Amino acid sequence: MSKDRRLQPGWMTELYFYLAIALGTNSIFFVFNVATRGKPAELPTALSSTQPGYILMWLLLWAWTAILIARSAYRNEVQWSLVFALPVIALVFGSALWSVSPATTLYFGSILTANIFVAYVLATTRDPDFFLSVLKSSLALCVFASFLLLMISPETAAAERFGGGWLGGLDFNGVFPHKSAAGYNFGLLLIGLISGAGGTWRPLAALAMGVIAFVALLFTNSATGLAGTIFVCFVIVAFRVLRLESKPILALIALGCVVFALVSPFLPFGGTAEFVGRDSGLTGRAPIWAAGIEAFLKRPMLGYGYDGFFYPGDFSPVWDVWNAESYFKTPHFHNSGIEVAVSFGVVGLVVYGLILLVAFFVIGNATLSPKVRLGLVAALWLMTLSSAFDFTFLFHNSFGSIFLFYCFFASQTAYAHARTEQG
Repeated sequence: MSKDRRLQPGWMTELYFYLAIALGTNSIFFVFNVATRGKPAELPTALSSTQPGYILMWLLLWAWTAILIARSAYRNEVQWSLVFALPVIALVFGSALWSVSPATTLYFGSILTANIFVAYVLATTRDPDFFLSVLKSSLALCVFASFLLLMISPETAAAERFGGGWLGGLDFNGVFPHKSAAGYNFGLLLIGLISGAGGTWRPLAALAMGVIAFVALLFTNSATGLAGTIFVCFVIVAFRVLRLESKPILALIALGCVVFALVSPFLPFGGTAEFVGRDSGLTGRAPIWAAGIEAFLKRPMLGYGYDGFFYPGDFSPVWDVWNAESYFKTPHFHNSGIEVAVSFGVVGLVVYGLILLVAFFVIGNATLSPKVRLGLVAALWLMTLSSAFDFTFLFHNSFGSIFLFYCFFASQTAYAHARTEQG
């Protein structure tokens, strides 16, 4: 385990954390969002690519990250955990050699790599209790900002739902770009409040914030976010009430979440979905999953290159999918496991499994308090469950990717001033 050599705390450090979380969660993109709601686009495109101000904010974060890592290197303080991430980065860039679109792979691979470095700085600059505190306060602000945005600009904060919804037939995304992102981010706030990791709030404040966050989660109409959050919060409450500190149980739950996320495309969700008022095709996921599995079987060893499959060129294999599913013309497969398999083949699935394994080893980091360990692993459970229905892990600019690698690095870091209170 790498020795903890944290930078001195200060307002610059706090600013870095808030900026990284704001950009990672995409909670400020609504400021730049000029998309037309309610119309299926001719092609799925990244709106951020047309927003110079948004891109400049990311460039600022990455430049700041490079400076911090360079300073660590100058002081001979770079930790071995960063070296262990290099094979992942090598696979991402190496996949350009066989990618359908090498330029696309290099572009999005560069963004993913930059965010892996962001996760490294977050994990090695301050302890996870501080990180979770900033995350919790940031997400609390996002909840209030989301409801405020709904009153000021409802067309930005909500979108018409396929099949209808609970909020006037709308999906509530708030300040986030999509209801799925809103769902797991609101869920992360509830997990933070219930676990107590990242600082304990006053009981009335925590209760009020929890109720508001839960209402926001309901309005997202995100079945994944709601079901996953309820499950994870139930486990947290059970652990805290029973005063459990069982690493094997935590590890078994983690394994269950990973297995569920990987096998979910093969499970018969249709009847359950209809029972809770959803369409049997899971809003287009069933056919897109089938298309992803078919694509993987055509190039099973190395895949199509990172994000190469969805390159919209004339001879891209994605057109077979888009022409068959004209309404659900998505830019990914809505499942992280399938996405990894299509991008990198069997080799990528093995690497992906190792990343998850190391990340969940944060359970065993004895330099963290039980409360913080539970908070981190619970958040990772929710992210893993979300990855069953969305491209959450290894997406180039998602908080899921940053958080996965944050836990990857945190599991290998010894924190000097861990708290000793029982969770």
